[in-house]
Amino acid sequence: MFTLPQEDIDAIRQIHHRWIEFEWAGNGLAVLQFCTDDVRWLVPNAAMMVGKDAARPLLESPIQIVELVTDQIEIVGHDRLAYKTSRYTTRFTTPDSDEVLTAAGTHLWILHKQPDAQWKVALVTW
Repeated sequence: MFTLPQEDIDAIRQIHHRWIEFEWAGNGLAVLQFCTDDVRWLVPNAAMMVGKDAARPLLESPIQIVELVTDQIEIVGHDRLAYKTSRYTTRFTTPDSDEVLTAAGTHLWILHKQPDAQWKVALVTW
């Protein structure tokens, strides 16, 4: 299996950490800074969304996160291409109800290393 240099793995882990911080803070749009301009969003029961603007309605969703846990994070890649997988459990409420809902499963990011050496998420799916 291909392995990335530790500095690249650390950079991708930092993106993951900051992404979760923004979700916790209710600032979903902020995660777009970590994405390529043509990022693909493969969301269950929806058409593929292409680009940052296409994802805005999804990320502006007014849910209130009660709990967000990720584990079994794996980062693999080679050269300028990497993927990150993990398991997640998110407990949240919606504006329509105080009932706490749960979404759980696995997700995948595909990342590209940019010419400026920054990693950007090119595909998100769960």
